[in-house]
Amino acid sequence: MLFCKNAVQRYSFYFILPNFFRTFAAKLTIYMKISGKIIGLGLIFIGSILLLISFAAGWTSSNPLLISCLILIAVGIIISAKQI
Repeated sequence: MLFCKNAVQRYSFYFILPNFFRTFAAKLTIYMKISGKIIGLGLIFIGSILLLISFAAGWTSSNPLLISCLILIAVGIIISAKQI
């Protein structure tokens, strides 16, 4: 009988504890949505500024530079679109 009483008390103790993982996961998803938007917009901004600088400087024959600008902008759009 004493064993059953202790088991019930222990179970009720764990039952009234707050669920820390659920609150942590909820806060983490909110932060990830905010940071995902910021990172996506930052990538778009960096890619477009780099593209404008390359056109102004006349580096249009440099394929790696243009491809990297395209990749930065595309990844930024994908990250920003997933966060909506």
